[in-house]
Amino acid sequence: MKSFDIYSKAYGGQQGESLFHTPLLPAHNKKSAEIFYNRVSEIANYIFSFNDDRILVIHGALLIESSIDDLMGEIMIKYSNKDFNFSAKIKLAKAFSIIPSHLLDSADNIRQTRNDFAHKLDLKDLSKDPGKVSIARQHVKKMLNEDINGMSDTEVFQNLILNTAAGIQVYRPGLQLLNVTIRSAEFLRQLEEKAIYLDKLGK
Repeated sequence: MKSFDIYSKAYGGQQGESLFHTPLLPAHNKKSAEIFYNRVSEIANYIFSFNDDRILVIHGALLIESSIDDLMGEIMIKYSNKDFNFSAKIKLAKAFSIIPSHLLDSADNIRQTRNDFAHKLDLKDLSKDPGKVSIARQHVKKMLNEDINGMSDTEVFQNLILNTAAGIQVYRPGLQLLNVTIRSAEFLRQLEEKAIYLDKLGK
C-alpha cells in the first residue's frame, strides 16, 4: 500500500480551485486512514477481478457513480441519488467545487466510455475506443506521475477507475468534518459575532 503522502500528491489539486485542494484528515487520523486504505483495497480487488472490458467499464462506472453519491451525501443532508443521473451528479459536484476538478474530469471520462459500451453492441474491448482510452491515459499518467506506456488499454482503465474512486473517497473525511462543523452551535455563534462585527464596520 502506498504511503498517504503519495495519495495526497496523486489526488491533490491547485489551491483555490476547490474548497479542498488536498485531503484533510487521513494523514493525521489513524481511524480515517484505516477506513480509506481498506476501501481502496476492496475497490482494487473488485476492479482487477474483471477480464472482460465491457464488464470492467460498466461496473467501473457504477462504482464511480456510487462514490460521487457518497461524496455529495457528506455535504447535502437530504441528497438522493435518485434525483440525478450520472452526468448531472458530476456537474453538481463540479458546481460545488469541493474537490479537485481533475478527479471529476476522470469520472466523466469513465461515464462517457460507459455510454460508448452501452450504446454500441459491437464495441467489445477498449482498443476499439481509442479516443476515450487516450484521455484515460492522460488522467492516469497525471495521477500516478509515472511512465505508463507499458500498460495495456485494460490496465489503464483499471487504474483510472481505481484512482478516481480512491481520489473521491479520500476527501470524504474532510467533508464529514466540515458538515459537522458548520452545523454546530459554536460555528453559528462565531458566524453571528462576525456578522455583528462587520455590520459595525459598515461592511
